[in-house]
Amino acid sequence: MLSDHEKQFFPKVFVGSRKSGKTTALLQRAEETKIPILTHDENMKSYLKSEAKRRGHENVKVLTVNDLHKDGRRKPEKVIVDEAQLMLERLLGTRMDCFSATSYDIVTSDTLDFQGGDDGQPSNAPLLVIEVQDMESVPVVRYKGETLTGKVQVGYEWETKGCDDLGKHSLSLEYFDQDQQSVKCIKFRRFPCDEN
Repeated sequence: MLSDHEKQFFPKVFVGSRKSGKTTALLQRAEETKIPILTHDENMKSYLKSEAKRRGHENVKVLTVNDLHKDGRRKPEKVIVDEAQLMLERLLGTRMDCFSATSYDIVTSDTLDFQGGDDGQPSNAPLLVIEVQDMESVPVVRYKGETLTGKVQVGYEWETKGCDDLGKHSLSLEYFDQDQQSVKCIKFRRFPCDEN
């Protein structure tokens, strides 16, 4: 049997489905411990920084693997890894079927402290968020609280023309779904009245 001292060498693991509160728990842990979060790409880095700010975690630092290898940068002693499977797939350059991990501190989705709506997402989550850092960057897109990766096309338009105060909305999102190995489309148009 391992002692408590020996157990500290194994990571704490948060396990749960999408929108179960894992990211919220990681942000809280990063704030409490001052350990930076390591994520697989710039889009997730931007998303996590935005979420940290939105939740009032001003001291959370987020890094990518590329950030760790920049010249002159001192690597942190420890990191908190967001979405371990995505990180490993990116580093290995191949998809994973399954993986094992040794931990003596496993937190499952049913024990995460997460206040969500009936559909499992935060009750105040907007339908669509598009963040653009500058005209040289790839936008970060969140639809119904889920960050879309593998974006193919992103379009949103709103016009004040129309017969009611809400105007016209047009939404078109296309993204590559790695699980299904196909391009998924989300399209929505709101035309308030007949324009004849």
